[in-house]
Amino acid sequence: MPITVKIRKGINEKSVNALEFAKLMQDSGADAITIHGRTANQYYSGTADWDIIKEIKENLSIPIIGNGDVKSPEDVQKIIEYTNCDAVLIGRGSQGNPFIFSQINDFFKNGVYDEIDDYTRIVTALKHYKKAIDIFGESTAVREMRKQLNCYLKGIKNSCSIKNAINTELSYKKVIEILSDFSKSLTLN
Repeated sequence: MPITVKIRKGINEKSVNALEFAKLMQDSGADAITIHGRTANQYYSGTADWDIIKEIKENLSIPIIGNGDVKSPEDVQKIIEYTNCDAVLIGRGSQGNPFIFSQINDFFKNGVYDEIDDYTRIVTALKHYKKAIDIFGESTAVREMRKQLNCYLKGIKNSCSIKNAINTELSYKKVIEILSDFSKSLTLN
């Protein structure tokens, strides 16, 4: 069974140890390593340092997976071209954007991809939400899906009040109603 490891650049900028740690992981039998180009202290702030990914790729023989600041098919192309990584891991870039994977495939096959319209984003969010209810139950899913729903709504015109309403709502049916009404308003405009 292949074993992979995911690491960050280091704890902070004073203790960047990703290269040494990656070498240790390779020597210990890891089959691949994912490198996130931020330190632990950065969490998600600042910009991911793709130079560390590139340096590790140049110094190790196992597959290196690049991670950090990958939010579009173009970002995938850039990180691969810059670091020569063998694969790309997408985390937050897929939150509220499950379409990114088919867009990446289209981009690499055809050089273009379709943008996702706001209505499709909301319909997909509703499906995701209903699936979460089925899996986790209403009480947990209503709270846990708030962040995901906010990600789906990000960038959609006039969605601020919708996000605010969802973030305080405790009823599954009410959230569905809010999103359904909002999606209908999008088709009317």
